[in-house]
Amino acid sequence: LRLDPRHRGSAALGAWAAIAWQDRIAAAAAQQAGALAALAERVRHLSLGLRASRSQWTRRVPADPVAAFAVLAPMLPRLPVPGGVALDRIAGRTSRLAPALFSSGARRLLRPRTALARAAQPGATSLPGLIEAAGTRCVPAPDPLPGQKDLRELADPDRRAEATSLLRQAGSKFLEDALAALPPEAREDPGGLAHLFDADAPELVDRLDRPPVVLDCVPITDLGALAGSVLGGIDPRVERPVVVGRVLDGITGVRAPELAAPDLALELDLPLWSFLKESAPDWLLPGGGELPVDRVTAMQTNPEFVDAFLVGANHRSLGELRWRNLPLVTGWTPLRRFWQRIGDGGGGPETDIRPVLDILTPPSPGLPRWTDASVLGAPAHQRDGQGARLVVVLHTELFRRYPSTLVYLMKNPGGADDWSADVKTMNTTRVWPNLAGTLHPELVFFGFPVPPTAGQDHWLVLEEPPPGYRFKVATAAEAGLADGSTYAAATLDQPVRAFFGKLLS
Repeated sequence: LRLDPRHRGSAALGAWAAIAWQDRIAAAAAQQAGALAALAERVRHLSLGLRASRSQWTRRVPADPVAAFAVLAPMLPRLPVPGGVALDRIAGRTSRLAPALFSSGARRLLRPRTALARAAQPGATSLPGLIEAAGTRCVPAPDPLPGQKDLRELADPDRRAEATSLLRQAGSKFLEDALAALPPEAREDPGGLAHLFDADAPELVDRLDRPPVVLDCVPITDLGALAGSVLGGIDPRVERPVVVGRVLDGITGVRAPELAAPDLALELDLPLWSFLKESAPDWLLPGGGELPVDRVTAMQTNPEFVDAFLVGANHRSLGELRWRNLPLVTGWTPLRRFWQRIGDGGGGPETDIRPVLDILTPPSPGLPRWTDASVLGAPAHQRDGQGARLVVVLHTELFRRYPSTLVYLMKNPGGADDWSADVKTMNTTRVWPNLAGTLHPELVFFGFPVPPTAGQDHWLVLEEPPPGYRFKVATAAEAGLADGSTYAAATLDQPVRAFFGKLLS
């Protein structure tokens, strides 16, 4: 760049463009700088919150993991885990491990110097101890009611007759004894209560066959490991606390150190070829005004010129933006678009060159992508990693009259030597242009993602813009077709296509 006067002249053109468009560049940069201010505010709030939480953790959280787990238990309902929150995964594992045990209300209830603490046994108000007792032990199932165990044994089908007889005797005897204890005037048994079990004993034996009570219990086998897992997920003292990811992971382009004041790496969508079109067209296409009318001319892009031009534009624009007090990344290249490319793939505007620095790779400000050993126009500098591309210039009024005309390339089946193929039936893969521009209404150009040598074995095709489906007048043979689909295919009016071969001989 410094030794070749042609490259220095190209860079001076870029600097001229940056000076002439400085207001446009500054306006585009200011629009992106607004998002940087919002990011800087988030980083400041995040840094303050981390500093405060680390101080509180050091002074308030016990060193013992189980005791620290008890202190931080009220935040379990807000701690996300796969499938829900941490409280839902812990509470209910045993019958005594209730969600209320992890609430702030439980901590207030168990505080020292309360009536409950004064009346409780020593250690009974220790929340870590209560959590350990409730979470690591299962409550045994309740014992059956007196006499029910014996009755369940009698519910065995093999002992059904014996159980029915015993129930009649025991039940009738129980009612007789109960009636005997009543006053004489109430001893009468008009309904035959004393013999109630004689008729209903078989049905009562059937009701005895009930499953025993089983309590669901999945005790915590290692409470210390559980406490360590929970504390590890919220500890603000680790190298990258989880809250940093929650705040910054949705923002792209943040580089280390993440909590430092962010700087600005602009991506300005300003195709600078239009500046040359307006101010210095002879530098864009020397002798373009001398092209004969109705002429198709094959050319190629000049990566060396584009690199030098954008280096000059970036050098001058960075100085202007820093003077306007924008915090820019050192060595960054915000202007990387020279041509007006067609389609950006949904990921932002397509650029022509890669950044000079890979700012996301340490050490700061980043590793160079343009190495000292590379030359201007090197494939490593280009966005697609390729060199010069084929460009076709057309001097015709066709695009002024029909601006929607389709332009593409088709590979010649006969290669560079045989051009005798029937173009009416040719159906090879179409190569669509990826950049285009208009120098004046009758002088247009199209660039294709193929090397310049493709002009030796490709057709340039100009196709009538599709107005919809139209059908031509049928011939006598076509009019006699009986099948509707065959008739439609035969009479479909195909678009007009013009083929230009041997772009480069």
